[in-house]
Order: sequence, then C-alpha cells, then structure tokens
Amino acid sequence: MKIDKNIPIPQQFSLEVDTVEKMEIGDSIYFEGKYLGNTEVQRYARAFKKIGYKYTSRQIYDYDAIYPKRKVIGIRLWRIE
Repeated sequence: MKIDKNIPIPQQFSLEVDTVEKMEIGDSIYFEGKYLGNTEVQRYARAFKKIGYKYTSRQIYDYDAIYPKRKVIGIRLWRIE
C-alpha cells in the first residue's frame, strides 16, 4: 500500500440532479408503473429538494377502471418554482 498526496477528489455526478437542473418551471417527469413510495421517484424528489426547486407530485390513475378499484398507472413530478 502507498500513501498518495495532493490527488484531487473527483466531482460527484448524479443523474437525478443533472436531469432536474435542466427542467424549467412547468416541466414534468413521468414514471410509468411507479407509485409515490418507489425508490426511483424518491431519488428525483430528493434531487428537487437538494437543488432548492419546489415540486409537486400526482399519482396518475386508470380512470377506465371502476372508481373504488381504480388503478395507479404511474406518477408525475412537476417543477413549480
């Protein structure tokens, strides 16, 4: 083993943060077949918070199904500020 000195630390890269930074107010991301507690959705929600953007989310339902048994078919996150 060898100790190295003055080696720069590489920048961290986050696909989620990079994607969210490109969004403008009113833009949204759709996650097909996902729900609010899904890990992928939560990573993007954390990216919004980390950058300081405000967002809102809505579950998307299959409205062709009977109301009490409507099915979640995805989730959408919008940048609002």
